[in-house]
Amino acid sequence: MQALTAAGVDPTYWCCETAVTWLLAQQTDGDFGGVGATAQIIPFLGCNNFGSLKTIQIDCPNFGTPPRIMPGDTTVTFTLKVSFGGSPANQTYPVTIIDGESLFFGMIRLQDSDSSFTFQTQGSAFGEFLVSINGVTSNFAASLFWGIFVIENGMTSSANAGVEGLFPQDGDCFLFELTFFGK
Repeated sequence: MQALTAAGVDPTYWCCETAVTWLLAQQTDGDFGGVGATAQIIPFLGCNNFGSLKTIQIDCPNFGTPPRIMPGDTTVTFTLKVSFGGSPANQTYPVTIIDGESLFFGMIRLQDSDSSFTFQTQGSAFGEFLVSINGVTSNFAASLFWGIFVIENGMTSSANAGVEGLFPQDGDCFLFELTFFGK
């Protein structure tokens, strides 16, 4: 992921198959868009040369789109709330996912099924970073970022992981709030 970031590759290309395909499309002299990117890609090649990419087995799954919920699947229903401008939750959404899926997949499912919910993320070395929700964008200059909070028994606390590391259970409630993280 760091190599793709250093090379300026759009995060939409970060699935395993597409990333390797992108790497294969680079110049045959081994240039991956800069010294920094090349230095980070070399370990991926097992310290071999550019030609080694052609022999790498691409057997990692593409998780870009959640699978369709089928009859008989065990599902989880949770609530997602969105707040900005210091007000209580401006929007509340029920979300149903397959048991074991991440909050990120829940957000994708919600966006696909409810046109009033939109979000954008940007890949980072730590996973997906929330850039905007419902058209409201993080503001780096003002230190305003989308915080993820868990509401349990009426108490709100910061989530202990990002959207890819949270796995909702029945009845859970997550709050996305535009939050000041400055000094």
